[in-house]
Order: sequence, then structure tokens, then C-alpha cells
Amino acid sequence: KSLQKAYFCERQHSKIPQIDLFNSMRVALRELEQVDLEEVCTWLEDPPFRSDFLPFGRDITRSAFRKELEKSLKNDSSIRFYVAFYKDTRVGLFLSIKPEKFDYLEIGVYIVPSERGKGYATQAVRLLTKYLFKKYSVMRIEAGTSSLNRPTQRVLEKARFRREANRRRTLYRNSKWEGSYLYGLVKRY
Repeated sequence: KSLQKAYFCERQHSKIPQIDLFNSMRVALRELEQVDLEEVCTWLEDPPFRSDFLPFGRDITRSAFRKELEKSLKNDSSIRFYVAFYKDTRVGLFLSIKPEKFDYLEIGVYIVPSERGKGYATQAVRLLTKYLFKKYSVMRIEAGTSSLNRPTQRVLEKARFRREANRRRTLYRNSKWEGSYLYGLVKRY
């Protein structure tokens, strides 16, 4: 219930750089900043980050990834990145993408392996969708996930997304084809 009372506020303490935060009792989200780049770039070493999360493809180099992040910082991209914090620790990276010529957003979710299973992703997705619906004039937010990725499916379902499509053979990984699911969340009035 406290998540439903999520709000936007200014940072009042901690080492988190001072900008607008949106937070719940446990997780805070804010847009990516320059101070985040180095640590976020190290997450490229985690195979699920490279394959499931990034919209740029699996073979992106660290320098190319950094350039994409820097483009986002300059508002020179349709992709916006958000950093999730628990206390003063970065626990994940989230993104929103505005597809060209469409009036909806797509989101992506990544939690650092050591921080998974603690409920941060669900709280952060709820905060992010609330923020995106307020900031952009969209009525719909989508997310896709591998049909084998049960943790992310549970996160989306707990955040009130509905599974809307089963897309067969969308990803070739580990010498076999995987399907994917499309989830959607429509703005409530």
C-alpha cells in the first residue's frame, strides 16, 4: 500500500547525487547521471545484462554502451535510463523507450545479480510506470521478456502488467530458439 503512495521528492540525505527522486519506502529511482556511468558500464560483464536487457544488441562494447548512456544524458536519444537505489547502493538499471511514430512506451528492467530476489524490481517498476504516466502523455506501457525468464514475468505481473502475447521463436540463444512474452499496462483514470 505504501507503494501506491509513491511520490516525487528532493534528496535530503545520503550520497545519492541531488536531483529529483521518486521513491518508495525501500527503493529510490532517478534518471541516470554522469556519476553513474562507470559502475553501470561494469554491469556489461553480467551475461543476462548483455542479452536480456540491452536494446542495442548483445555484442555492444563498453565504449559503445557508454556512448549510448551519454546520448541519453544529453536528451539526444529516445531511450531514457533510470538508476535504482537501495539506501546508497545502485541495485539496478531501468530504461524507457519511446518508439518512433507510436504513442506508448516500452520499459526494460535489470537488477544486479547480488540484489535479485529482494523485491527491488517490483517496487522500481511500479515507481517507474507511475512516473512515466505522469511525465508523458501515453496511455500504455509495454515490456517484453523471454518465455524462460520467470522472475521478470513475476515482477511485471506484480506491477499490474498483463501478459498480452506469446511470441514464438523470437530469440536464438544457447543453440536453441526461445519465445518471448509481451506485457502491457494501460493507464487507469
